[in-house]
Amino acid sequence: MTSLPHLLISNNFHEATIEKLDSLFQLHHLWKMDRKEQKKLIDELNGSCQAVATGSWACNELVYGLDSLALIAAYGVGIDGIDLTLTNKKNVRVTNTPNVLNDDVADIALALILATTRNIINADKYVRSGHWENNPMNYGSGLSGKTLGIVGLGRIGKAVAERALPFKLKIAYHNRTPKNLDYIYFSSITELAKASDILVCILPGGVETNHLINEEVLTALGSEGIFINIGRGSTVDEAALTNCLSRGAIAGAGLDVYANEPNISMELRRLENIVLLPHIGSATIETRAAMGDLVIENLNAYFSGKELIKSSKADLVGIQENVNRKFEDQTPKIAKALGFSYVRHAILDSMENFGGDGNKIRARWTQQAGQSTLSRFHISRQSPGGFGIQVEMPNGKNVWIFNTHLWHYPYVPYQLLKMKYHGGEFIDPKSNDAETKAILSARISHETEITKILIDIKSVLTTGEPVFLTGDFNEPSHLDWTKEAANNGRHPIKVDFPTSKHVINTGMKDAFRECFPNVLNYPGFTWPAGEYPETPDSSILDPEDRIDFIYFVGKEVKVKKIEILGEDKNTSDISFKEYPSDHRAILATFEISHD
Repeated sequence: MTSLPHLLISNNFHEATIEKLDSLFQLHHLWKMDRKEQKKLIDELNGSCQAVATGSWACNELVYGLDSLALIAAYGVGIDGIDLTLTNKKNVRVTNTPNVLNDDVADIALALILATTRNIINADKYVRSGHWENNPMNYGSGLSGKTLGIVGLGRIGKAVAERALPFKLKIAYHNRTPKNLDYIYFSSITELAKASDILVCILPGGVETNHLINEEVLTALGSEGIFINIGRGSTVDEAALTNCLSRGAIAGAGLDVYANEPNISMELRRLENIVLLPHIGSATIETRAAMGDLVIENLNAYFSGKELIKSSKADLVGIQENVNRKFEDQTPKIAKALGFSYVRHAILDSMENFGGDGNKIRARWTQQAGQSTLSRFHISRQSPGGFGIQVEMPNGKNVWIFNTHLWHYPYVPYQLLKMKYHGGEFIDPKSNDAETKAILSARISHETEITKILIDIKSVLTTGEPVFLTGDFNEPSHLDWTKEAANNGRHPIKVDFPTSKHVINTGMKDAFRECFPNVLNYPGFTWPAGEYPETPDSSILDPEDRIDFIYFVGKEVKVKKIEILGEDKNTSDISFKEYPSDHRAILATFEISHD
């Protein structure tokens, strides 16, 4: 008797994924049965089957009759084929497979644009038929200087726009609300169609979008206009589209989706001025496999009692890649594997001599090399100073994330503990000016850089949008090195570290200390990653400290959870067998209100 959990397969969404699932679960193939057998199976599984895997475009309505149903793992992005009213009512979790297909679907949009404007499909037929031997084919239409109107400028829409710009197309768009972008915004789809030479629809399905592309919109596009649909077939009145194509109200169309696919009307099939694809927007080997992996990961996460992948993966990541390390050039690969976009920030480094004898070298870098910001969502633009990026969240709101990696020496804790490290001058903690010297050393190392970053942050605070600052600061916080902590032997003395004070004075909050204000009970050490290794040039065990930070500001932002990542399960909330850094990391979960 198997102990594997039951899993109901609603439809044949991806054979390779279903094969993998077969070794992990007891599979029940609802789609292979007739109606009578399906009802019998649902009755048999009631109370024992908690999960359903399905294509996002359709889900057998019988699955909602499972009283034990807790999860629907959808294969796809759009989930209009799932009854969300019922799932919400029954408290059933629904997951999908976002982000991994953005590029492939955007590629198909460009393929359809080129195929329709240059009449590529008919040109192929023309050559094969032998007609070219007698007469040249009629001309197509170029793209340069024309306007591409995008209905639904989400993640895929922005990927389409990015691909269109090298073709010298102008970009216009319609959303329910305008975005902070350089593209032209229209509050009406009809008005957008009037201004466009090519109209691309990337809308999700559902009641709200049903037949938004109607005869009025298509007529507004005009007799030389081209219509493209890569969203959902239900968004288009296909009878109106057929009529407009037949009478020349628009020049042509390219479709990857249909109202009743795979059943397509004969009227559409007969038309010569339309390109018809069998819903292949995400149909690449790589993307379909990645979508399947996300389905499996979500199912495994649910049955192992973990958070679902969709909600537990980080959405924004500040990452440092140290110079001359083998991992430095891996960020693009990491980003691609996770379905992230990324920005590698500008490298602006310089060295300065400091000290009376001129032989003590200390760094004053505007940014240390090799740092990047990764985002699961669309990156809209960089900040004026280049330290941060603006990211558009799924709810339409924008946030800013800044990332930094401050210089690593002199390191004040080592100086106070008389540990040899890159020639840092020892500071006697018992001297009257010990704190003054510690603050001065920290200022020399970091003040120039943090000032430039904070100037950049202040330039975007006027937007009122949430701002996050992440990084390896290589300096402790004044919120940790308090008088109370010093009196309890946690640190040699109290130090009002200037970098953390400068950040706090801009109005930002320390996410860790917002969550854990008691410095004695929750020290939050991130340095080093392991358990007290020997320090450089010293036999003294390395003291632990908190030098990795996530700061934030925004009235609608609330810290929900803080976790420490590292190699040691005793000192980390999330541990890894082969942890790739000498630092621990901070994972902060935030809630951003919709108000």
